Amino acid sequence: MRDVDVDVDVVVVVIPARDEQDGVAAAVGAVLTSAVAVAVLHPVVRVEVVVVADGCRDATASLARSAGAEVVEIDAANVGAARRVGCEWAFGRTSAPDRLWIATTDADSAVPAGWLPAQLEASRCADVFLGTIGLTEVDRGLHPRWGADYAVRADGGSHGHVHGASLGVRGSAYLEAGGFRDLPAHEDADLVGRLVAQGAAPVWDDRVPVTTSARHVSRVPEGVGADLAASLVTSADRGSVCMKPALPGM
Repeated sequence: MRDVDVDVDVVVVVIPARDEQDGVAAAVGAVLTSAVAVAVLHPVVRVEVVVVADGCRDATASLARSAGAEVVEIDAANVGAARRVGCEWAFGRTSAPDRLWIATTDADSAVPAGWLPAQLEASRCADVFLGTIGLTEVDRGLHPRWGADYAVRADGGSHGHVHGASLGVRGSAYLEAGGFRDLPAHEDADLVGRLVAQGAAPVWDDRVPVTTSARHVSRVPEGVGADLAASLVTSADRGSVCMKPALPGM
């Protein structure tokens, strides 16, 4: 029996992780809480979670399993490769890519309960979901310049941000675009750029921001951690920070 409200049968949440033993259990737990919300609203939609433990030298893999995720272990030390492997795992969970929804987040982040329901809502009219991120109240206070710059861009209904920590795509659209590439950074913007180029209209959603880590030493070069470090160091004499490059036409 299919859910008449959405045209998705399976949701797979992909979480890349490299030495994330301090946060991976909480990240998985937050996703599973959001999956409970899906079960209430769409009881026939199955949600699965896979953590891709990439070159981990700590207890990331075992803690992710204990928290309730499936785990795939690789040794690429590359976030694009990790997301790609997770997506490949997702396609093994269904024979209908057009009815598969792949969501991605990060192992140092916590999605809100409404995150997956919002993505399923988006799936009714679009093949791509692009969400926003946020910091805890304490971390916002430490990075006011970053927060101000981020807020300025997030207006007009199309916020323009692309984050692997809050992204979703229909399986068939993902395959048509060629999937994640093995890039060390900006693999999310690269994929979304190709999705938009092939005609996929995204839903830009700022209602369910994903709380992300404010650490400055990031696992990914040129990521949010670098932006936060720049905003903290230069906030007294710089009007903005370097954000992820905007997509063409945005």
